[in-house]
Amino acid sequence: MVPILKLFKFRNGIKYSDAAKILGKHFNEIDDKLVNILELAEMDKSNDLINASIEQKTATISPVPFLNAIDLKRNIKHGYWLLIPFVLLFVLFISGKQKVITDSSERIIKHNTFFEPEAPYSIIFEENLVAEQYDDFLIKFRVEGDEIPKNFYIEYQNNRFMVQNKSNNSHQFLFKNIQKEENFRLNGGGYKSKNYSIKVIPKPIIKNVTTKIIPPKYTKLKAEKLNSIENITVVEGSQVDWKIDLNNIDSVLFKLNSKKIIEKVYNNFSFDNKIFSDQKAEFSYSNKYGLGDTINFKITVLKDQFPSISVSQAVDSINNIVFLDGTISDDYGINALIFNYIISSGEDKSIKTIKVPISKNINQNFFYEFQLNNLNLNDGDEINYFLEVFDNDKINGSKKTKSTDFIYKKKSKKELIAEKDIINAKLKSSLNNSSIKADELKKEIEELNKVLLDKKKVGWQEKEKAKEILKKQKEILNEIEENKKLNSIQQKKQSDLNSTTLEKQKKLKELMDNVVDDELKELLEEFEELLNEDDKEKLKELLDKLDLKNEDLEKELDRELELFKQLEFEQKTEEIIEDINKLKNEQENLKKETDLNKKDSDELSKEQQKLEDSMQEIEKSIDELEDKNNKLENKNTMPETEDIEKDISKLMKESAEDLNKKKKKSSSKKQKESVEKLEELENMMSAMQQSNSEEMQIENMETLREILDNLIILSFTQEELIEKTNDIKVTSSEFVSLVRKQKQLVLDSKIIEDSLFALSKRAVKIQSKINTEITQIKDNMKQSQNYLEERKIKKSSEKQQFVMTSANNLALLLSEILKNMQMDLSMMPSSCKKPKNCNNPKNSNSMSMSDIKKAQKKLNEKMKNGGKNGKKNKGKNKMSSKELMQLARKQGLIKSELENMQNKNKGSKGSKIIDEIKKQMEENEYDIINNNISNTTFERLDELIENFIDYDKAKKEEGEEEKRESEEWLIDQKGSNDFFDEIVKKKRKQLELINSNPINFKPYYKKEVSKYFNSIYKE
Repeated sequence: MVPILKLFKFRNGIKYSDAAKILGKHFNEIDDKLVNILELAEMDKSNDLINASIEQKTATISPVPFLNAIDLKRNIKHGYWLLIPFVLLFVLFISGKQKVITDSSERIIKHNTFFEPEAPYSIIFEENLVAEQYDDFLIKFRVEGDEIPKNFYIEYQNNRFMVQNKSNNSHQFLFKNIQKEENFRLNGGGYKSKNYSIKVIPKPIIKNVTTKIIPPKYTKLKAEKLNSIENITVVEGSQVDWKIDLNNIDSVLFKLNSKKIIEKVYNNFSFDNKIFSDQKAEFSYSNKYGLGDTINFKITVLKDQFPSISVSQAVDSINNIVFLDGTISDDYGINALIFNYIISSGEDKSIKTIKVPISKNINQNFFYEFQLNNLNLNDGDEINYFLEVFDNDKINGSKKTKSTDFIYKKKSKKELIAEKDIINAKLKSSLNNSSIKADELKKEIEELNKVLLDKKKVGWQEKEKAKEILKKQKEILNEIEENKKLNSIQQKKQSDLNSTTLEKQKKLKELMDNVVDDELKELLEEFEELLNEDDKEKLKELLDKLDLKNEDLEKELDRELELFKQLEFEQKTEEIIEDINKLKNEQENLKKETDLNKKDSDELSKEQQKLEDSMQEIEKSIDELEDKNNKLENKNTMPETEDIEKDISKLMKESAEDLNKKKKKSSSKKQKESVEKLEELENMMSAMQQSNSEEMQIENMETLREILDNLIILSFTQEELIEKTNDIKVTSSEFVSLVRKQKQLVLDSKIIEDSLFALSKRAVKIQSKINTEITQIKDNMKQSQNYLEERKIKKSSEKQQFVMTSANNLALLLSEILKNMQMDLSMMPSSCKKPKNCNNPKNSNSMSMSDIKKAQKKLNEKMKNGGKNGKKNKGKNKMSSKELMQLARKQGLIKSELENMQNKNKGSKGSKIIDEIKKQMEENEYDIINNNISNTTFERLDELIENFIDYDKAKKEEGEEEKRESEEWLIDQKGSNDFFDEIVKKKRKQLELINSNPINFKPYYKKEVSKYFNSIYKE
């Protein structure tokens, strides 16, 4: 107690000097050093010497252990008194009476607090009072003691609830959705327990999740957002961003396959990754209390699929064009469509490629024309062609899919001739049938006319007969249309054979195209309308007109049939001459091989036998030619070739036998004779061809002169008769003589008509209009004669005037034809051994740049004028599908010709300009195919023509300006129009499907939509 009083200055202690003396006594090392230091300290502190002396002495006593100055042995005897309170406390705690100390002291300290009386039982909780936030928490306790109440209550939040009693001494109570620390106490048997507290551990919470899926740009898919962590499906190469807002979470584990991300976090967590393959993902989180969870999910990757292509083809054998159309599709986009082809013959077998214009749709239809005429194929050449579609895959690189391979084989001349002969047979049969039907119909019309003479009005039977006549007339017209189609095919087949008869074919085609005029069509429409009426006179009048028209029609059909037979004879003659020439060359080559003595005799013998077989084919062809000639009304003069044919066959046979006997010299001699005989046969056939052509031309001219002379005489006679008719009186005795003279003129006109019709069967240049004019003359003369007999002078005179008009028109037409015949004859060489070259001075179809420019200008006009309608549109053009496809086809043909010309003039100064022109033409094609002809297109058309002008300037600088005058190149090929009709219909259907194609579907739905469109297209 004393030290404490001294510590807090309540009582004075010993002085420093006394303490120093005491320490000096206990420690010999110190002695009086400490006393000296104290004395020095009391002196002047500003003296440096004194301060140094203090420091020195202090250093000498610092190592001294002052604790040794305490004598513990003397104080141990006082420590026993301290054990007494500790023993008492230990006894109380051992006996369980610790409350005597704790409670009593608590009551003393909290003297203002009310203390409940102590309960005769104790409450023991089965689990710690620790709950997870936001969970339900069940407290369980049991009661032990001398007195155990039956029921217990729980008090919390100022409420009192009964506790569930499970057994006599076991109880429980459920706290629902516990969110924060909860205080409670229990009440049972009138005793209240102390306050208990449920400690709440914060629960880890994911407040918000944003999963953003960003597909690759090339897919053109929109980014997608999800508000959860779940299984997802993404496009290959997509970036996935996870952003997670957290609460009460301290650490996060994000695992993608083998890649782990572990982070200590506070409020949020973010992670992003590009996904290229299927992934198993795991997201785990926890807090410092060990609470947390794990979410497992999958990431499924949609791979960029290969593009798909479906192609069908249609071959236009008339114009040698392959039409390819089909569908292409991809899941995200198409980069290109390439047409590839390989020609099997020749040294160069490399793949040639052409880019096909397409739109940007992921599912679209395409249409492409492959022009075979531009490839200069030889007989038997094969072309393998196919299409490849490339997608826009930026992750793995553009992928391609190849279409089905297609093969085109150019037919040999023999195959073409066989096909042409089949078509010829069909055409002749059809023309003959049409002519017979026209003749039968004429008779039916005349019979109905006779019946109507005895009827007062038109009855039901007469109407039905008239309907039947109309039906048969339409059937004939339909057959004529089919004949025209067959003739177009035949003409194309013949052009493939490079025939010299193309000019005649063209004229014959014009005749067939014009055999049914607009007047006949209008007459049939009028006739059909009249069937609903009962006008007998009008019906008779129309029947008379229809009778005359059918008479003309029958004549024209007969004429066309005869002209076609003559044309067929000339074509066959030409084929025989070419076959003989080919056989002659082959025999000559075989003779050279025989003379060289390099090949084996057996091999040479086999080749000779093949030539002998070819000669037999020629003999059959000559027999067929004679048969065709015999079927002509005006037969051609044919030479006697039977003996020379036998000689050639005999020489060839003997030559083969000599080769079998190894007699090459003898064989060579006979081969030489065969060549000479073949040349003689060729000259005979060529001379016949030329002679017949000249003779027929001269004969036709003489006939035409006679007809023209007779027509002039007829015209003068009719003119005199008109004057007499106007001057004579009806009562005059000379009137009968006048009628007789008019009747004679009718007979004379019939002679001219028959002569002219016979001539028209030989001369294709005689237009159908000429036969119509002579029919008009004859008809008007008959009517004039009838009116004269009825003494109707005025009406008779009118008809006579019509006769004069028709006669004058006919005379002018015939004079012009005679003039043309004379010119043709003067240009025809009389000693031309190769008629093919004589009759076809312009046998080159190659185009010059000026031709191409002209063709492009015409096409530009059509595009600007809206196709065929002639009405200029502003902005977008509205044309039919047929017009659009024809324009696209023409643009393709012009571009092909431009490419041909460029290939022939490689390295020229204007090559770059041609490339620019080609590019503009391709853009035109694209606009036409997609029906997108707009002002931009028109501007490009003008630029295209300017580029042609620039090219001409470049060629002038190079000194290569074209100085030849070429005939206009026609790109309108009517033969393919019918073929185009079906293609156009399908193309229109495709464009409608494309325009209705929905956008921005997810990949699965895109595939389904694609399947749907393809199914519609196939239908």
